[in-house]
Amino acid sequence: ELAANLARNGNRQARARAAGVQSELLELEKEFHQLARDLETNREAMKQANPAFAAALRSGVLSWDEIRERVLGPDDLLLEFQVGQQASYLWAGTRDGLEVHRLPARSVIDAMVKRFVAAIRVHENRPPVETTAAARKRIERADAEIRAAGQELGNLLLGPAAKQLSRKRWFVVPDENLNALSFAAVAS
Repeated sequence: ELAANLARNGNRQARARAAGVQSELLELEKEFHQLARDLETNREAMKQANPAFAAALRSGVLSWDEIRERVLGPDDLLLEFQVGQQASYLWAGTRDGLEVHRLPARSVIDAMVKRFVAAIRVHENRPPVETTAAARKRIERADAEIRAAGQELGNLLLGPAAKQLSRKRWFVVPDENLNALSFAAVAS
């Protein structure tokens, strides 16, 4: 989630820089540095809480067997996505095994991600002049679209591994546009 927030912040900085809004850019840079510190703090806390995770980070690339034995706990789930031109894939792994699920092509996934992110941005992109009633309606429509788009996207990406999603801790390895997603948001 922090990594996704960092990416969103970077996008907002680019828009502010292009628009020449210096005050917003300074605020976004402060937020970016705080998010980066929070991300590093979280990583350090994860290393302290899970020595196997820390060892995995030190050792470099791990094989599936090493991940299963050294990183995943009994109630953990690894979800790795690969987005491809013709087809995409989800690898859903636990200590007990690994399942591979075929997902739609990049164009389908990208369109759904774009719809979900656009609905979220409605909250950020207020018109210069808007009545309270109009703002309320805009937000209500956006919230309905966020729920609908999030549910569709969650079903598409996570549905194939639905029987494993009850596990307590997920490790998500997104690919391409999926890096911009909060998987917690599309999973609910």
